[in-house]
Amino acid sequence: MFSLPPLRRTYDAAMRDLRATKPAVRASAAHDLGLVGDENPRAASDALVALLDDTWSEVRGAALTALGTLRARHHAERMATLLDDGDSNVRQLAVVALAEAGGARALELLREALAHDHADVRYQALLGVLSLDPAEGFRACLDALASDDPWIASEAAEQLGRLFAVDPDQRTENALDDAARTRCLDALHTACAATSERVKVAAAIACARMGERDAVPVLCEFVRGLRQVEGGDLDAYLHESLELLGAVSPDDVPMARETLSSVAWRVIPSPARSVARASLARLGDERACNEIVEQLHSLLPGRREAAVKLVRVARLTAAEGTLLDLLDGGSVEATIVLDALSVVGTSRSRTALSRLARTHDRSDVRDAARRALARIEATP
Repeated sequence: MFSLPPLRRTYDAAMRDLRATKPAVRASAAHDLGLVGDENPRAASDALVALLDDTWSEVRGAALTALGTLRARHHAERMATLLDDGDSNVRQLAVVALAEAGGARALELLREALAHDHADVRYQALLGVLSLDPAEGFRACLDALASDDPWIASEAAEQLGRLFAVDPDQRTENALDDAARTRCLDALHTACAATSERVKVAAAIACARMGERDAVPVLCEFVRGLRQVEGGDLDAYLHESLELLGAVSPDDVPMARETLSSVAWRVIPSPARSVARASLARLGDERACNEIVEQLHSLLPGRREAAVKLVRVARLTAAEGTLLDLLDGGSVEATIVLDALSVVGTSRSRTALSRLARTHDRSDVRDAARRALARIEATP
């Protein structure tokens, strides 16, 4: 039978249930207090700290998450003690909580955690430092590229690529200069010679994000299965590579099209096949463009929604009229259509977007319409 989800606790109820005898109740109370504790954040965070000594890892983790949400900077030292917890998930949540809490002391603790004995702590600390101070995080990523842990080195490569990505959709906001970009490329080119295929491919993806042509052959080899990447996130690497091959320079289009076609026209449907078709369409492949447009008119709502997302990847401006029809018809979630229009929309879309931005009864749709309008206005 179906039942309604439980109501979120009030502040008083959450505070009371932190002392419950059942671990699951204590954990859920900590979670709820993170959401309602802004009523009295100091008292809420002071109460949550007591749970950091709980014998149940789920309770400790929930308390850390709530402390981060409440930005409990005055408990940074106490949260940092759980970087040495016996549970990997708790250790990582402690790093995330410090980063979310922010502040000078949290940054110091995260900086120290970059040299922690546990690799999972070092991994999360890298992301934490980057979120609190992009310039210092940039330097930390340069150092981490040489890590003997392939997961840390590959994550450093990914973050460096996002700092200087050509595509604004992939770029992390930063204020780094051209000299830093040059240092970044030099480090990534060195990483491309690493012994780990994971690091090599991650570095190539980062270079491709930055518009470097020498990364294209590596991406093609990876897509064709000639480079084997360790880890369970193979699909994410594959999809990123396929999408980047749709944005190559004109001289690399023949190589990219050949590689993309080897995936796009497979018989068995898959997410990778869809991304490959979108990238081919972005390169001007007529067959791929027609496939996506045809899918936009599918009788199945799920296929229409998937096609709208492919339009965004493909930058398929020819689909603008169909997207506007879908927006009026309501057969696809409006925010998804608006996200696609933010990329492929032109002056033709402004009237509809302006109307939605002013009058729609849902705030998320109004916000999405405003974002789409702003992006269209900013496009040369």
